[in-house]
Amino acid sequence: MTDQFCSPRAAPLPRPEVYFASPVYHGGLDYVELEALQLIPEEVLDFSVNSNPFGPSPCVRQALASIPLDRYPDREALALRRVLAERLHVTPEHIVVSNGAAELFWLIAMAYLSVGDVVLVLSPTFGEYARVAHMQGARVHLWTARAEDGFVIAEEEVSHLLKQLRPRLLFICNPNNPTGTIL
Repeated sequence: MTDQFCSPRAAPLPRPEVYFASPVYHGGLDYVELEALQLIPEEVLDFSVNSNPFGPSPCVRQALASIPLDRYPDREALALRRVLAERLHVTPEHIVVSNGAAELFWLIAMAYLSVGDVVLVLSPTFGEYARVAHMQGARVHLWTARAEDGFVIAEEEVSHLLKQLRPRLLFICNPNNPTGTIL
Protein backbone atom coordinates (compact mmCIF):
# COMPACT_ATOMS: atom_id res chain seq x y z
CA MET A 1 0.00 0.00 0.00
CA THR A 2 1.36 3.41 -0.98
CA ASP A 3 1.53 6.12 1.61
CA GLN A 4 -0.71 8.92 0.33
CA PHE A 5 1.63 11.57 1.71
CA CYS A 6 4.73 10.19 -0.02
CA SER A 7 3.36 9.39 -3.45
CA PRO A 8 3.94 11.91 -6.20
CA ARG A 9 0.89 13.93 -7.12
CA ALA A 10 0.16 16.34 -9.88
CA ALA A 11 0.25 19.93 -8.76
CA PRO A 12 -3.23 21.39 -8.29
CA LEU A 13 -4.34 23.68 -11.08
CA PRO A 14 -6.11 26.98 -10.54
CA ARG A 15 -9.60 27.62 -11.88
CA PRO A 16 -9.75 27.58 -15.71
CA GLU A 17 -10.49 31.34 -15.76
CA VAL A 18 -7.16 31.90 -14.07
CA TYR A 19 -5.11 29.14 -15.69
CA PHE A 20 -5.98 30.12 -19.27
CA ALA A 21 -5.99 33.89 -18.74
CA SER A 22 -3.99 35.95 -21.19
CA PRO A 23 -1.40 38.25 -19.68
CA VAL A 24 -2.33 41.91 -19.29
CA TYR A 25 0.37 44.52 -19.54
CA HIS A 26 -0.15 47.65 -17.48
CA GLY A 27 2.73 49.52 -18.94
CA GLY A 28 6.18 49.77 -17.60
CA LEU A 29 9.41 49.19 -19.41
CA ASP A 30 10.01 46.02 -21.42
CA TYR A 31 13.67 45.38 -20.70
CA VAL A 32 14.01 42.77 -23.47
CA GLU A 33 12.66 45.27 -26.01
CA LEU A 34 14.92 48.03 -24.69
CA GLU A 35 17.94 45.74 -24.91
CA ALA A 36 17.07 44.82 -28.52
CA LEU A 37 16.83 48.54 -29.33
CA GLN A 38 20.11 49.17 -27.45
CA LEU A 39 18.39 51.64 -25.10
CA ILE A 40 19.37 52.20 -21.49
CA PRO A 41 16.31 51.86 -19.19
CA GLU A 42 17.42 54.73 -16.92
CA GLU A 43 17.40 57.07 -19.92
CA VAL A 44 13.84 56.27 -21.01
CA LEU A 45 10.88 58.33 -19.77
CA ASP A 46 7.98 55.91 -19.36
CA PHE A 47 4.61 57.64 -19.67
CA SER A 48 2.65 54.36 -19.64
CA VAL A 49 2.59 54.05 -15.86
CA ASN A 50 1.36 57.54 -14.96
CA SER A 51 4.35 58.19 -12.73
CA ASN A 52 6.20 61.43 -12.29
CA PRO A 53 9.72 61.16 -13.77
CA PHE A 54 10.85 63.85 -11.32
CA GLY A 55 9.62 62.00 -8.23
CA PRO A 56 7.41 63.40 -5.48
CA SER A 57 7.45 67.04 -4.45
CA PRO A 58 9.42 68.06 -1.35
CA CYS A 59 6.08 68.49 0.49
CA VAL A 60 5.17 64.86 -0.20
CA ARG A 61 8.62 63.68 0.85
CA GLN A 62 8.28 65.64 4.11
CA ALA A 63 4.81 64.19 4.78
CA LEU A 64 6.06 60.66 4.09
CA ALA A 65 9.03 61.16 6.41
CA SER A 66 6.66 61.94 9.27
CA ILE A 67 4.73 58.67 8.95
CA PRO A 68 5.56 56.12 11.64
CA LEU A 69 6.89 52.92 10.09
CA ASP A 70 6.52 50.82 13.22
CA ARG A 71 2.74 50.38 12.96
CA TYR A 72 0.12 49.67 10.34
CA PRO A 73 -1.87 52.58 8.98
CA ASP A 74 -5.62 52.87 9.60
CA ARG A 75 -7.01 49.93 7.59
CA GLU A 76 -10.25 51.84 7.02
CA ALA A 77 -8.45 55.05 5.90
CA LEU A 78 -11.01 56.88 8.00
CA ALA A 79 -9.24 60.26 8.13
CA LEU A 80 -8.74 60.27 4.36
CA ARG A 81 -12.32 59.14 3.69
CA ARG A 82 -13.65 61.89 5.96
CA VAL A 83 -11.67 64.60 4.18
CA LEU A 84 -12.67 63.30 0.74
CA ALA A 85 -16.31 62.92 1.78
CA GLU A 86 -16.44 66.51 3.01
CA ARG A 87 -14.87 67.80 -0.18
CA LEU A 88 -17.18 65.71 -2.39
CA HIS A 89 -20.31 66.39 -0.30
CA VAL A 90 -20.99 62.71 0.46
CA THR A 91 -20.66 60.55 3.56
CA PRO A 92 -17.45 58.60 4.29
CA GLU A 93 -19.42 55.40 3.62
CA HIS A 94 -19.58 56.46 -0.04
CA ILE A 95 -15.78 56.55 -0.35
CA VAL A 96 -13.65 53.47 -1.07
CA VAL A 97 -9.89 53.76 -0.72
CA SER A 98 -7.69 51.22 -2.45
CA ASN A 99 -4.04 50.49 -3.20
CA GLY A 100 -4.33 51.76 -6.75
CA ALA A 101 -7.06 51.54 -9.36
CA ALA A 102 -6.35 47.90 -10.28
CA GLU A 103 -7.17 46.77 -6.73
CA LEU A 104 -10.44 48.66 -6.93
CA PHE A 105 -11.35 46.93 -10.22
CA TRP A 106 -10.67 43.55 -8.59
CA LEU A 107 -12.82 44.44 -5.59
CA ILE A 108 -15.68 45.55 -7.87
CA ALA A 109 -15.46 42.36 -9.93
CA MET A 110 -15.37 40.14 -6.84
CA ALA A 111 -18.30 41.98 -5.29
CA TYR A 112 -20.57 42.19 -8.31
CA LEU A 113 -19.71 39.47 -10.83
CA SER A 114 -20.60 35.80 -10.90
CA VAL A 115 -19.83 33.08 -13.42
CA GLY A 116 -21.75 33.73 -16.62
CA ASP A 117 -22.52 37.41 -15.98
CA VAL A 118 -22.18 39.68 -18.98
CA VAL A 119 -19.69 42.54 -18.94
CA LEU A 120 -19.20 45.19 -21.59
CA VAL A 121 -15.82 46.92 -21.95
CA LEU A 122 -15.34 49.96 -24.18
CA SER A 123 -11.96 49.52 -25.83
CA PRO A 124 -9.14 50.00 -26.60
CA THR A 125 -8.52 50.61 -22.93
CA PHE A 126 -6.75 49.42 -19.80
CA GLY A 127 -6.56 45.63 -20.03
CA GLU A 128 -7.35 45.03 -16.37
CA TYR A 129 -11.10 45.64 -16.90
CA ALA A 130 -11.54 42.58 -19.11
CA ARG A 131 -9.06 40.56 -17.04
CA VAL A 132 -10.90 40.97 -13.72
CA ALA A 133 -14.21 40.10 -15.39
CA HIS A 134 -12.73 36.99 -17.07
CA MET A 135 -11.18 35.88 -13.78
CA GLN A 136 -14.61 35.96 -12.16
CA GLY A 137 -15.98 33.78 -14.97
CA ALA A 138 -17.94 36.57 -16.64
CA ARG A 139 -18.58 36.70 -20.38
CA VAL A 140 -16.76 39.78 -21.65
CA HIS A 141 -17.92 41.68 -24.71
CA LEU A 142 -15.77 44.41 -26.22
CA TRP A 143 -17.00 47.40 -28.14
CA THR A 144 -13.98 48.79 -29.95
CA ALA A 145 -13.61 52.41 -31.00
CA ARG A 146 -12.07 52.88 -34.42
CA ALA A 147 -8.85 54.76 -35.12
CA GLU A 148 -10.33 56.23 -38.32
CA ASP A 149 -13.06 57.84 -36.16
CA GLY A 150 -10.50 59.30 -33.74
CA PHE A 151 -11.39 56.63 -31.14
CA VAL A 152 -14.57 58.57 -30.34
CA ILE A 153 -17.21 56.49 -28.54
CA ALA A 154 -20.17 55.94 -30.87
CA GLU A 155 -22.84 56.54 -28.24
CA GLU A 156 -25.71 55.14 -30.34
CA GLU A 157 -23.80 51.90 -31.02
CA VAL A 158 -22.93 51.50 -27.34
CA SER A 159 -26.50 52.32 -26.29
CA HIS A 160 -27.81 49.64 -28.69
CA LEU A 161 -25.30 47.13 -27.33
CA LEU A 162 -26.30 47.94 -23.75
CA LYS A 163 -29.95 47.25 -24.57
CA GLN A 164 -29.03 44.05 -26.40
CA LEU A 165 -26.56 42.60 -23.86
CA ARG A 166 -27.95 44.06 -20.62
CA PRO A 167 -24.55 43.68 -18.93
CA ARG A 168 -24.08 43.35 -15.21
CA LEU A 169 -21.14 45.77 -15.45
CA LEU A 170 -19.94 48.30 -18.01
CA PHE A 171 -16.32 49.44 -17.90
CA ILE A 172 -15.69 52.92 -19.28
CA CYS A 173 -12.33 54.64 -18.81
CA ASN A 174 -12.97 58.39 -18.93
CA PRO A 175 -10.76 60.06 -20.02
CA ASN A 176 -9.64 56.92 -21.77
CA ASN A 177 -6.18 55.48 -21.57
CA PRO A 178 -4.50 54.97 -24.07
CA THR A 179 -6.58 56.98 -26.56
CA GLY A 180 -7.11 60.14 -24.48
CA THR A 181 -10.71 60.43 -25.64
CA ILE A 182 -13.34 61.87 -23.31
CA LEU A 183 -16.96 60.74 -23.16
